[in-house]
Amino acid sequence: MKRLTKKYLKELVDENVGGMSDASKMPWKSWSLNSDDCKLGSVLKFTEGTVCSKCYADKGNYNYPNVVAAQDKRLSSISTSLKARAKWADTFVEYFKGHLELGLPEEQRYFRWLDSGDIQTVEMLEDISYIASRVPEIQFWLPTRETSIFKQWFLENNPPDNLCIRFSANVIGKPVTHGLAILHKNLSESAVDYTDKDYEECPAPKQGNSCGDCRKCWDPTVKVGYLLH
Repeated sequence: MKRLTKKYLKELVDENVGGMSDASKMPWKSWSLNSDDCKLGSVLKFTEGTVCSKCYADKGNYNYPNVVAAQDKRLSSISTSLKARAKWADTFVEYFKGHLELGLPEEQRYFRWLDSGDIQTVEMLEDISYIASRVPEIQFWLPTRETSIFKQWFLENNPPDNLCIRFSANVIGKPVTHGLAILHKNLSESAVDYTDKDYEECPAPKQGNSCGDCRKCWDPTVKVGYLLH
């Protein structure tokens, strides 16, 4: 068995799930897909006034060839076959548990699924939930607008306590309208350029585009409002 090191864990995820993404805003790692592969988002991109028509993941570093190549490899690692799914999920679990064993600081134990892109299948959401359940020491945040996938999954499943599924509003300046977040305590909402007393403002634009010590996005009791960026 290979010695547990950060290098080994990086090689593990690079090989099996296309590696991690390093969104500088986040307290730790994240994992992304290309926004062109979003089921709903790739359609909304062509609708004026939607959040996806101004998608931040179509700009800057996300366009670099090495980033696109990594996202393509991540997409190819997703499967509906039981064997491939087990390998995918077990890789993440080993990665997270390995970093915990190596002393991952408390303030970094916050992981974001999909700083770009969105869930692809019911099976993918099921596996994300399974991964979270295996690593209760880490808090997971999953933003999504794929309500049809969520509803199929939710028929027989609930998110574990350390997984916040946050529904994203589709229209700039408008809140989420479907009301699914009331169905479970670990569901929440976010909106863009929407001012309302029920939404807490993301502080990142005022602190160097960084989460800093804020962890609102991982807290399902908080509805979060973001500025368009």
